[in-house]
Amino acid sequence: MNKKIVLASQSPRRKELLGYIISDFEVFPSNVDETIEFGTSPEDAVKMLSLKKASFVAEKFQNSLVIGSDTVVVFKDRIIGKADSLEDARKTIQDMSGKEHFVFTGITIIDTDTKETYTEIVKTIVKFRDIPNYMLDAYLNSGEYENKAGSYAIQGRGSLFVDYINGCFYNVMGFPVNTLYRMLDKLNVIPHSN
Repeated sequence: MNKKIVLASQSPRRKELLGYIISDFEVFPSNVDETIEFGTSPEDAVKMLSLKKASFVAEKFQNSLVIGSDTVVVFKDRIIGKADSLEDARKTIQDMSGKEHFVFTGITIIDTDTKETYTEIVKTIVKFRDIPNYMLDAYLNSGEYENKAGSYAIQGRGSLFVDYINGCFYNVMGFPVNTLYRMLDKLNVIPHSN
């Protein structure tokens, strides 16, 4: 398939991870309202937002496949957003200390010519160790919690909290590359040599 690939995200992590699959793509950030209505399930939230991001960017391109993605962290049936403050981040991580939480990512690909839409949702279970206060204080002082869903990044200092994961590691980073590879492969984007 000879279509341009467009990533509807300004996330450096998503750009890096898409680069594991294909080398030639364009980045065009989506500028959409990411508010999630109260009572929306995590699956519906990531599906809706990934579609919203991809749709916004798809309107600006022809002969392209546009990839939109959204990730949420869920603890005790509640979607945990980005922390408003250091104290908010402290409470979030203390609450999740010693317990499991879930990470959901939705990926939507839109073919700008046919308007066909493909969506997948991936779920990963993450279990935090019991986090002592001195460890949490050092983490919060690093500032890494800022602008992170769930107040941590598994590929950064947040990895120190993780006891185990069940599912895709890259999903927790925000882009499940195995799922994305399969989606692009079905759309004949991945070159095959026989």
